[in-house]
Amino acid sequence: MIKIERLRNISGTKLHLLIFKIAHRMVIKVKDLIYFIIAKNPGLSYKYEKLFLKNTGFSNYKHEIDKYDFINAIFAEIIKDECWDRVINFKEEKFIKENLKDGQTIIKNADLYISHVFNLLGSGKVKVSYRLKPEGVEDNLYHVFYGEKEIKNCINKINNRISGVFKNLKEDKLRFLQKGGYDPIDWHVDFKSGYQWDREAWYKKIKFGTIEGADIKVPWELSRCYHFLTLGQAYFITRDEKYTKEFIYQFIDWVENNTVQFGVNWVCTMDVAIRACNWVLSFLYFKNSKLISKEFLYEFIKNIFIHGLHIRKNLEKDPFSPKTNHYISNLAGLIYIGKFLDNLKFGRSLLDFAIRELNKEVRHQVYNDGSSFEASMSYHRLVLELLFYTVLFLTKSHEEFNGYNFKDVAVKIFGDGYIKKIFKMFEVLKYCLNPDGYIPQIGDNDNGRLHVLWGSDVPNDAYLLQIACVFFYENSFKITDFNCTDSYKRQDEILWIFGKAGYEIFNKLDGISKNSIKSYSFSNSGWFVMRKNNNFLMISAGQNGQGGSGGHAHNDKLSFELYLNGKSVIIDPGTYLYTSSSEWRNNFRSTAYHNTVSINNREQNRFVEKSLFLLKDDSNVRINRWITSKEYDLLDAEHYGFTRFKDPVIHQRQIIFDKKNIRVYIKDIIKGKGRHLFEVFFHLNKNIEFEKGSNDKLIVFKNLGNMNFKLFTQNKNVFDFELIEGWISPGYGEKVKAPVLRYYSKIEAPFESLFMIAEEDYEFNEYDVNRFLKHDV
Repeated sequence: MIKIERLRNISGTKLHLLIFKIAHRMVIKVKDLIYFIIAKNPGLSYKYEKLFLKNTGFSNYKHEIDKYDFINAIFAEIIKDECWDRVINFKEEKFIKENLKDGQTIIKNADLYISHVFNLLGSGKVKVSYRLKPEGVEDNLYHVFYGEKEIKNCINKINNRISGVFKNLKEDKLRFLQKGGYDPIDWHVDFKSGYQWDREAWYKKIKFGTIEGADIKVPWELSRCYHFLTLGQAYFITRDEKYTKEFIYQFIDWVENNTVQFGVNWVCTMDVAIRACNWVLSFLYFKNSKLISKEFLYEFIKNIFIHGLHIRKNLEKDPFSPKTNHYISNLAGLIYIGKFLDNLKFGRSLLDFAIRELNKEVRHQVYNDGSSFEASMSYHRLVLELLFYTVLFLTKSHEEFNGYNFKDVAVKIFGDGYIKKIFKMFEVLKYCLNPDGYIPQIGDNDNGRLHVLWGSDVPNDAYLLQIACVFFYENSFKITDFNCTDSYKRQDEILWIFGKAGYEIFNKLDGISKNSIKSYSFSNSGWFVMRKNNNFLMISAGQNGQGGSGGHAHNDKLSFELYLNGKSVIIDPGTYLYTSSSEWRNNFRSTAYHNTVSINNREQNRFVEKSLFLLKDDSNVRINRWITSKEYDLLDAEHYGFTRFKDPVIHQRQIIFDKKNIRVYIKDIIKGKGRHLFEVFFHLNKNIEFEKGSNDKLIVFKNLGNMNFKLFTQNKNVFDFELIEGWISPGYGEKVKAPVLRYYSKIEAPFESLFMIAEEDYEFNEYDVNRFLKHDV
């Protein structure tokens, strides 16, 4: 094969024909081959830099001025602009420091990041370096050995770059930067399993999902650089330059070891975009540091430009399938980059394009009731963060923003309909948060965020309602008594995001009790919430999401989560893993891993072979009745996922919540014919106290508030019962044992069963159920 270096000696038509022939033989797009040649050919390695300088206008002055001085001249004053001070709330530094409830946690986490100790996606605390000693995942353990010579060469490479970038710093500052050494981070390793992707591989040729135990999300998550924000916040609190130093070193380390469009961290445009957002926002915390030289400014802005170029050329959209949260994240990245570079035509074009496209996607990806079309509560949160933080970023940096007029400025930028949709998305959270302030794990949960401004308590969404309370000046979002009182009372996110004005707005508004939140239905997504005081029941009865493809949906039709007296009793087990284990991925997506009925060990929606992010659209849920009143709530729904059998059956479920007596009735109706294996599953919270009751099919839940509840069935002579050991996943990458109740029988259809959850001394009376079903209350 022709060496790439020889292509420099070929020009014009011959070069084009040669590229076409090579592309044809390699079965690769001509455009992709050109990118490959550009990136790998030493003679063309500066194309991106030249493109950057051309866009800045430097090409017109290159014989008159140094490139570092030129970039510093056109960007320095812009970076000092008050708009960025408003974004970071620099003028309210003293007030923020005085009112932070837990700044020490920020500092503690930042110090861990200086030591390169990370806790991501269930890893536990791990020091990520080329001397990594991984623990393995599901009996899969990989070792990549680096000799001390290789590690030393890597360190020298970074130090040489640091010396070059900061050659004009004063001697004392340079000594400070070089003091103590730096242990490089391995950005390409799954530090849980130990598997490492090839950093020399072109991004479109990197494979994943076929290596057992290797999770590509782990290096992606680290390279999203959430922790850069924590370093910035620690610098804001302490003004200790060690945090600036670490930010500089890690940035240079990343750039040196992630050649543009090579390696694992250029594969997914979503992760490139989220990284860009975190880079931009983090840099604003450090922009006034004495260690930020004109050389570093040049490198930083150049790489932000390159990220924008990569995102724009690799947008995650397919003409044959719906655009998803990935595309929204791409647009969020373009907005941050576009605004940061808005003194360039390139930046302004990105900004205009992204705002137009986001307005389209809000209409397509957010239902009219405010719920996300992803069929996942966690992805609803992620999409909300992506949409809201981009609005906030542009609002606070807008020339007409005065510290208080958030909504007015946002409407001017994005339009009234867009902002109203975001308001509705916050309302979805208000109704769907359980008494602890957590989201139920309906559908996939990969812990996805745009920014992490405090800690890492991923499922806790109370902070988002606080943010909405200030932004919309809306007291109905100020819930004062979620059970997670410590995290909710911190209010630190409000200070970081809104500063003094937001803090004052929040404390001025009267809050409401969670007991005042009513039951609610989101008919577009099929989420139904039954509430009374500290009791909460949420049912998943929707379609597969993403236009029926089910990319982040589970086989959870007619499944539910239950809180009684503020205690989590029956839960959705979660997600655990994506591509690192197809077996566990499908286990946690399966019907049997949800609190619903399984027929003949079959799935409600068939899995698609060779795809872990598709479901056949079999279930087609239909809502028969939804009633909510002061006395009770009733959902009557059915799905058709089991009608593909030789003897087809329909599963109908009626769930009644008696609000007066705090009882739950679950009636399952199997319509059809033939003999089938009928199974009902109840997945219990790992911390629930329970014991078997007077018969072996009755379960007593103990110490739920000041009373005990029992779960029992009217069909005790029909069902066999077993208590089995199951699994739940509190967050992505985590798996812990938890009990599962399984009731089962080989039975002739049609058939009905009735399960009840009520106070321990309750004596069943059939009238108690029928009066609700007949609406005789």
